[in-house]
Parts: sequence; structure tokens; C-alpha cells
Amino acid sequence: MDLTLHKLIAQTHPSWRFCLGVSILISAIFSAILLSPMLIGFATPLQPLGRHCVDVGPPGGENQANWCGCSWGVVYVDGKPKLGAEVTLYHNGQARAKETDLHSAESFPFYSLRGDVLGAVYGDVVTFTASYLGQTVTRTMRLIPNDDGEQQISFVMPAANAPASLPIVTSVSISPSLVTTSSLIAFNAVTTMTMPVSNTKIVAFEWRSDRDGVLGSEASFVLRSHILSAGVHQIQVRAQDAFGRWSQPLETQLTIQHGNLTPTPPVENYPVRQFLPYVMK
Repeated sequence: MDLTLHKLIAQTHPSWRFCLGVSILISAIFSAILLSPMLIGFATPLQPLGRHCVDVGPPGGENQANWCGCSWGVVYVDGKPKLGAEVTLYHNGQARAKETDLHSAESFPFYSLRGDVLGAVYGDVVTFTASYLGQTVTRTMRLIPNDDGEQQISFVMPAANAPASLPIVTSVSISPSLVTTSSLIAFNAVTTMTMPVSNTKIVAFEWRSDRDGVLGSEASFVLRSHILSAGVHQIQVRAQDAFGRWSQPLETQLTIQHGNLTPTPPVENYPVRQFLPYVMK
């Protein structure tokens, strides 16, 4: 009998037509779920799905002024997260290395490293290197975890064939911008790209003070004021895309009026921080 599928359905009892339609829909959804990982590779959600540092230090460490938590991040090669890249943390003449790997529920590979294992404390400036197949990127960073004990520090290997779109920092804010007593200072940067391109995103940040050097590594973060020197700070922030291009820096001011601030005790309910996007199509 030479009947098309739609003729066959038309000649079937209504209850059977309903069941057949539902079966076809379920099969289509199931196939899409199975095929999606193969189609998107390391494509990931706009926000991390959970914690990236299972071990952020001794229990109750977040209540200690010297707590430096755990650094984690992604290594980008040719614009995409790379599995098997090596990230090394250097401090006090010691080194500790980890490879980017797949962990927990995330579909992209990342590393995580604890600075206190090398004797680092909150506010210390350390050096990271990321290496993959002979390429190496070095970043000098300050250890300032957020209230979840994590600090995102990612690395990008410069790519030869990058889209024309470039990162831009459109605005920056610091609150409070005048510090007269020990407090938590919230930093925030807003960014965009010069043109909409689906296969590149902003993945890294660098904040610097003309007095104290490197500060933060994320779009938004909180800093304990006691680690900053007294005076007027010219604060610059720049953003980096997944192909290694940095934006022009955007500048603002921060004034610290007391040079001997006591350590700011950690508190709950830090300002909400931004997570970087990871969707790499």
C-alpha cells in the first residue's frame, strides 16, 4: 500500500493519531538532547552552574582576615576553552600547577588552585602562567576572593584569525569612592563589543591602581580597603575577549584617607558579582 505518513495518520483512529503524534514529538526532543553536546562542543551556559573550588581552604577560613580562597578559570585557545592546558601559580619561590579539566556539572574545562598552599594570604600579589603546546601567557594578579571563596582568573592565547569585533569598557563604578574607615569597596565594569559577533565574548578583566598596582580580575568584585595605601588612586580597568584582544582602559578615581586601616572583617551579603559569559558558538 503506497501511503504517505500523513495519509496513514489521517486514516487512523483519532486516539491512535494522538498517540502517534506524541511519540513523534518525544522522539524529536530526545534526539535533540542526545545530539546537542556533539553540536556545541564546549558551549556553556551564560553563568557557571555551581562552585568551581571544592576546597577553598580550612573550615571557617572565610572568617579570617588572611583568607585568600581559591582561584579558578579557563584557558582559551583559538577563541575556545581548551582541555589539558597547564596553569601554574607562583608565590614565595614556590610553584603549584593544575591542568584544565572537566569538573562537576560544567561542560567546559577549567583549573582551580589554592594560594594558601604556597603561603599566600588575602591581598598578596602572585604570578600565574598558562601553557598549551608551546604557547605561554603570564598574568600578575592579586588574590582577593569574593564571599564564595572563589576568584575567576582566565587566560587567553592570542589568536591569528580573530573577528573584527573588539571589546569596550563602557562604564566603571566604585562604591564608596571615598574611604575614611575600614570598609568593603565594590568595583564594577560594564562592557560590550564594537559589533555583535556570535563567536566571541569578553572573558577576562584587569583592574590596576597607579599606587598599588594590580587589583581585580573580574567584571565585578569586592575589595577590603585595608590593603590599599592612603591617597588618591587612579583606577583603570580593561577587558579581554576570547581571542586575546584587550580593550582601551577606562579610568576613575578612588580616595583612601587613612593609611593604617585595620583589616576589614569579612561579612555576608557581598554585592552581587557578575559572572563572565562562556557561550562559544
